[in-house]
Amino acid sequence: MGESHRPATSLSQPATDAQSFPSLSQYAEAVLASRATYRACHIEIPGQPFAVAAIAVEGYLYSLFKVTQTQSSAAEILKRLHSRGDRMVVTIIPKGYAIWIFEPKASVCQRQHLLDVSSSQRRSTPAAEGHVTKEKTQIPYQILTSKQQYHSGKAIVRGLECPVPVIYFQQKCYSLFKTIHDIKHAARIVKQVAALGKQVVVTRKDNGYGIWVLEHDADVVE
Repeated sequence: MGESHRPATSLSQPATDAQSFPSLSQYAEAVLASRATYRACHIEIPGQPFAVAAIAVEGYLYSLFKVTQTQSSAAEILKRLHSRGDRMVVTIIPKGYAIWIFEPKASVCQRQHLLDVSSSQRRSTPAAEGHVTKEKTQIPYQILTSKQQYHSGKAIVRGLECPVPVIYFQQKCYSLFKTIHDIKHAARIVKQVAALGKQVVVTRKDNGYGIWVLEHDADVVE
């Protein structure tokens, strides 16, 4: 998919979504309560070194900006973004409201797999070799500080033909989502991904922190 230039008209959306969230639809192009109205993906943005979480709506690409728990907080963020000229959509998720910004020059990342937001809800795992941290959302993620806690490899995951970097931890396969240099930035990304219902593992790397997402369907590459 190339650049997602879009017309000036608003996105089509079910009227019930807009009517149910008037404070959001005042600024957002669409308020999407149904998972069937968008597709999760990763995108590449010119000038940005890493792929970012995104959704595709009617062929247009939107990057994840923020996840917030309350509608009033989401409305304030939308108002601020709208005042600076951004175009946004909002998705209603179990943990609150995800705000996405239109990316006219983005393209779907060919090196990262599609995120399936509607996949089965993740199950909490017991503490093992890594530290277990619980966010306010009650979604645990594991921080692995030693390479002895996991082993690396490559695998072919759903939606891609080429192998991607993976790690194996507790007999589960995790594909690389992002490498972040700053721990605070990494924590924000982890929280946003976890809020979408994904099981996350974080590794300490020489150049920062690796954020890995659980893969239910992966074929190991020897």
